[in-house]
Amino acid sequence: MTEPLARDIKAMDDLRASVGFDTAEMLFQSFSKEARESVSKIDIAIQDKDWRTLDVTSHALKTVSLTFGATLLSEAALALEMAAKDILETGGETEAIEKCHKKLKHAMKRTTTAFGW
Repeated sequence: MTEPLARDIKAMDDLRASVGFDTAEMLFQSFSKEARESVSKIDIAIQDKDWRTLDVTSHALKTVSLTFGATLLSEAALALEMAAKDILETGGETEAIEKCHKKLKHAMKRTTTAFGW
């Protein structure tokens, strides 16, 4: 299976066309800060075994990442969100969380490089 792109140029261009270049650049900077903060919250939630916070924060990161064309980060956040929901709903195993967390960290590194943060 092919890994998704870290940065979807079309999504970025669509945003620029929608709100203008300067506003889009300001929004990209805001996204950079929000993504980093979300990953930090996710790290803490996993450490504290706070699955509800993990679920909510992963969901938010998934959505905002997709909006800004950070496809790889969005998909990694989705996987982590689903793993958190599994634990919340069925008491599932934490191994899935650990695996998804590693993928999220990898995706964040790739996204950071792709966006030039």
